[in-house]
Amino acid sequence: MPDSTIPKFLIDRAQTILKDMGVPEHLQGFTFLAEAAALKSLFTSNRYMQIYTHIAKAHNISSKTVTNSMSYALDCNRENICANLKINLNELCCSRVISTVALRLTNAAELPTPSPINLAKPYK
Repeated sequence: MPDSTIPKFLIDRAQTILKDMGVPEHLQGFTFLAEAAALKSLFTSNRYMQIYTHIAKAHNISSKTVTNSMSYALDCNRENICANLKINLNELCCSRVISTVALRLTNAAELPTPSPINLAKPYK
């Protein structure tokens, strides 16, 4: 179940961008990447661990499971994702994909501006 604190239109748009990049959508890591990108577009911080922890609490799992799932989703179609992002295979990582998708989300003119989410507040 997706994090209810993230606006649905942001998650939908992030999922569309990830599909276009070639990330397999049937994996749980795909959902986590979409949520992380939506959170990154709302929360301007370089601390990805805060984002991963927020997602983990929302899904009642460990943040290690979140990072492993996202890494696995990227590894399944590594060559195509790198070709779409125009990067080398050794440059592909979760934070790079999340930042790229978040940047595309914030630059999408057709999206309404959501209110920012405070990740310092614990998830309820």
